[in-house]
Amino acid sequence: MNLKITKQGAPIVNLDSIHINYQNEQVVLAEIDMQSKWCEIAYVAYSDDGYLGFAVVNETNRSTQLSDKLEKETEVQIADYTSLEWTIFNITRNRYTVRITLLRKVKNGNKS
Repeated sequence: MNLKITKQGAPIVNLDSIHINYQNEQVVLAEIDMQSKWCEIAYVAYSDDGYLGFAVVNETNRSTQLSDKLEKETEVQIADYTSLEWTIFNITRNRYTVRITLLRKVKNGNKS
């Protein structure tokens, strides 16, 4: 799984520290280590046609190890899964980690 920063703000994502916990043709469970701690997932953006755009990570008043960027947001694009076939089912965070569950979309009862 490859990630791409589309807008760098204060929160820092470790792009080289992605761990795939489980993967098959229908689901991907991944963990992403954050260099910045105690950040939050602000929202996940989609285009009108369902294209998986990006997740936005925000700093909080408890965040540590931030960059010196003035913007409070960092946009992270999931480069390998930015197609109409995939959607984010769940995205959560804890102190150090962002957990993402991606599901393959189903059309007319069949895999897309």
